[in-house]
Amino acid sequence: MAAFGLSRRTVYRLLEQVGGFSVFLAQQRLRRAFVNLRSPDYRHVAIADLALAHGFTNAANFSRAFRREFGLSPRELRHLSAHHPALLKSSPGLSATDWSQWIGLIGR
Repeated sequence: MAAFGLSRRTVYRLLEQVGGFSVFLAQQRLRRAFVNLRSPDYRHVAIADLALAHGFTNAANFSRAFRREFGLSPRELRHLSAHHPALLKSSPGLSATDWSQWIGLIGR
């Protein structure tokens, strides 16, 4: 918040549009997990361990949230990524650069 010159109140107010801070945070964690599940570098990491690494303490809750967000389970995504990579050309959400630009714009 300090890096963008935004107060906590402003950030929380802006995030109300997407369901609030906790919803936004969960979505960002799920998007990062999505990227890791697609990556060959993380194929050896158990899905439960990835869930834990992304702030989910329960693998079942992670799987349910993941399915709600993306329409497929973490296991299905991993399988598609390994066997049909052309079906999954882009990552969900914005890149780090896009987020920086977006936050900079909303602070004005």
